[in-house]
Amino acid sequence: SGPARVAVGKRSQTISFQGSTSVAAGQAVTLLANASSGMPVKFDVISGMAVISGNTLMASQGGTVVVQASQPGDATFEPAANVMQTFFITAGPSGPHIP
Repeated sequence: SGPARVAVGKRSQTISFQGSTSVAAGQAVTLLANASSGMPVKFDVISGMAVISGNTLMASQGGTVVVQASQPGDATFEPAANVMQTFFITAGPSGPHIP
């Protein structure tokens, strides 16, 4: 028999995004998302008035904030499809809190 050629493709992965989507302005929210590969997930604000530091979301005023979770893959895994999560930021009883 002759030499055999074996092509091994990258494995696919998915992201699951969990947690509460309603939060008060000025309250820190820990973002919870997991990639099926076990690799770390990156978060970015896509729209709305908020900032992310690591996996913590902070919005200083009421409104909606859309966060994207992504995982770019590596030599073994394909990039995961990005997952969006919308957060509803409510103003406190005396109006929004601006840190």
